[in-house]
Amino acid sequence: MRALVTGAGGFVGAHLVARLVADGWDVTCTVRPGGSQARITDLGVRGAVDVVEADLSDRGATDAAGRAARVDVAFLLAAAVTANILANMLSEGEETAPWMGIALWAGIIVTSLVAKPDWSVIRPAAKGAMFLAALVVAASLMPVKGLPEPSWQSAFGLGLLSSLFDNIPLTVLALKQGGYDWALLAYAVGVGGSMVWFGTSAGVALTNEFPEGRSLVKWLKQGWFVPVSFVVGFFIMLLLLGWNPAPSPVAGAH
Repeated sequence: MRALVTGAGGFVGAHLVARLVADGWDVTCTVRPGGSQARITDLGVRGAVDVVEADLSDRGATDAAGRAARVDVAFLLAAAVTANILANMLSEGEETAPWMGIALWAGIIVTSLVAKPDWSVIRPAAKGAMFLAALVVAASLMPVKGLPEPSWQSAFGLGLLSSLFDNIPLTVLALKQGGYDWALLAYAVGVGGSMVWFGTSAGVALTNEFPEGRSLVKWLKQGWFVPVSFVVGFFIMLLLLGWNPAPSPVAGAH
C-alpha cells in the first residue's frame, strides 16, 4: 500500500510517517517549500520515504505529488488540524458545527480527484456509523443534570462508565460542571472508553470487519490487558502528576 501524508514536517505528521514505514507502507510525504525535515530525520525514516516540497494552497503541486506517488490512501493532516484551530478561534471554544467531520469529507472529496476512493465500503460501514450515532443519542438522553463532585475517584468512575456509554455526553457534563483535572479526565474517558468495543468508535469500526468481536465475553477474555492497562496507567498518572483541578474552559467562556 502507498500513502501520501501532508504536513509531514510536524510532530503528528512525522510520527504518522514513522508508523506507516514501520508497518511496511510505501510513503510519500509533503512538507512546506523550505520547511524542516528534521523530525522525520530524527525518527530515522528520512531514507525510507519520498519527500516532496509542496504548498497545499497550490492545487497543481498537490495533485502532482499525489499522482506521482500513485497513492492508495491520503492523510490530510493539514485539513483536520486547520479546521480544529479555526473552529476554536472563531467560536470561542463552542462547537457550532461538526467542523472536523466537514473537513474530513472535504479532504475525501478533494483527494478523490487524485486517487479514486473505494466507495463500496460505505454500505457495510454505515451500519456501524448508525449504531455509534444511536449510542451517542441514547447517552445524550440520559436524565442526568450533573456529575458527582470532581475528584480523582469520580474521574476514574467516568472512565469506567465511558466503556458502557459514549464518553461525549459525559465529557460535556464534566466541562459544564468544571473543577476536574482535565488531563486526567481526558485520559480516563479516552482510554476507559476503549475497554469495551461499543464504548469507542474504533471498536465499532473494528467489529464491522470482525463481527465475532461483538461478543463482550470474548472481547474481555482476549483483550483483558486493555482494562488492566487503563487502571495501571490512571494511577501512575495520578501518582506522578497528582490531582490538579482547573475551572472549566466552557464555563469561563461565558
